[in-house]
Amino acid sequence: MASSPHSKTSWLARRTYMVASGFVLVGALFTAMNANLPVLRNSLVYARTVENLELHHLALWQVCADPAQVHAQACGFSVFAVPFVRLAGLNVGLTLASWMTTALLIAAMIAFFRRFNGAFGLTEKDLPLELVVTCFNPLVMTQFWSAHPDSVFAAFFLLSFVFLDRLLKDEVLKETWTAVAYTLAVMLAVFVRPAGLILYPLQALYVFWHRREVFALVRRRPRRFSALAASATVLAVWVGLGKLGHNPLVNLNQGEFNVPVPYLSTLGGMVALLAITFGVLLVVAAPRLSVTWESAPLLLMLAAYVHVFMVYHGSSHNMRYYVPVLPLMALFVVRALRAVRAKSMVAAGLAIFAVTNAAAILVYDSAGANRLFARVASEKINGGQLGYFDNLRLSSQLRMKAALDRINALLPPGASLNYVTSYYEGAADGIYQASGLLRPDIRIRYAKNVGDLGPVTGDAWTFFPERIGMHPSAGSSEWLVHGSVAFSQLRK
Repeated sequence: MASSPHSKTSWLARRTYMVASGFVLVGALFTAMNANLPVLRNSLVYARTVENLELHHLALWQVCADPAQVHAQACGFSVFAVPFVRLAGLNVGLTLASWMTTALLIAAMIAFFRRFNGAFGLTEKDLPLELVVTCFNPLVMTQFWSAHPDSVFAAFFLLSFVFLDRLLKDEVLKETWTAVAYTLAVMLAVFVRPAGLILYPLQALYVFWHRREVFALVRRRPRRFSALAASATVLAVWVGLGKLGHNPLVNLNQGEFNVPVPYLSTLGGMVALLAITFGVLLVVAAPRLSVTWESAPLLLMLAAYVHVFMVYHGSSHNMRYYVPVLPLMALFVVRALRAVRAKSMVAAGLAIFAVTNAAAILVYDSAGANRLFARVASEKINGGQLGYFDNLRLSSQLRMKAALDRINALLPPGASLNYVTSYYEGAADGIYQASGLLRPDIRIRYAKNVGDLGPVTGDAWTFFPERIGMHPSAGSSEWLVHGSVAFSQLRK
């Protein structure tokens, strides 16, 4: 007896959810394995923001727009992390928050693919492959335990396009609720990361591309057009007040696009991104990559997003900035794979992709595999400071964990420790001790540089954490010194 269309659709949906659940469970495994590794770099800022939020009894308006408390970041991720930090502590809580937000990202991917598959000639049966092509790589898997906001930002980025497309095109729609959902998605993207501002020009461009649909809304659905106009007004006011310094929930005036960018280095970063995410699949799909009128708007969004971030100086060592557009890339790759006539070539490509990307995931998400990899890998691809793979920093975290453990074992009870770091004007001060990674009895004095310390006593220890974050060959190995004599020699 033939199965009904409904049962077939249900089976396809279950298969999609099984693949998504598999990624979430594997992400949970890596999160559990790495939860006790110390957070680094921007995650220290998010940890500091959590502490500031707690200090102000979650009065967001007293923290979120203050650069002295959130530095150049937004406070959305830290707000989301507060209950997890209360449950599991500062370090583990941030990691748990990133696992939860990456699960949200995968749910957003499903909604995004279902919305835009039709424009690519794809269907529900292609969704599991789309999830695999997008997520089965170390960049996405690392987001589960990264203690960074890129996943939740990417989720709101994708959902905003889903809601906007529905407002522009759907015949039957709960107009008011969809307009509210769209507005919230864009606002929350900005609340989570200042980079959410990119949605404004992108979606203005998207609406311009669909101007015929907009004109049709004016004639046929004035209520929906009014809802869309009201949404645009609210979003303009939200950001406008932020730029003027009158929106207490966003921090938008710490721009860094005025820093000169070596464009060729960002091109190299894009090549590294494509290699570590799609790998051999891109080689198989390349001859069949194509653009149709229906898919052209998303290609335009992809190209505009990539260009904007390529002229940002931080993108050359932060491929995680491109997580929001990986699903857009995957749509083109999967359509091309479906168009390849030699199915044996596709099968071979998928097999190679499975092996190479599984190995890369282990290398950048498993401490044991990373230690083996470190014996043969150059610093450029394993923990090199500000290299293309900088944000896949498991090796740096392992070195920092070993350093903190050594300090705990080496320093006597009540010892004095000078902690010297200039990162984000003291954002790291007290974080490791508050997280339980440094003993509470150690008396720590924080300074931005050695000149701020003044006289150093003969029994004091001095710690330079930023030297630990670097690959051993990238800087001085003197990350911990004892006594005034050794410290004086270091100053010379």
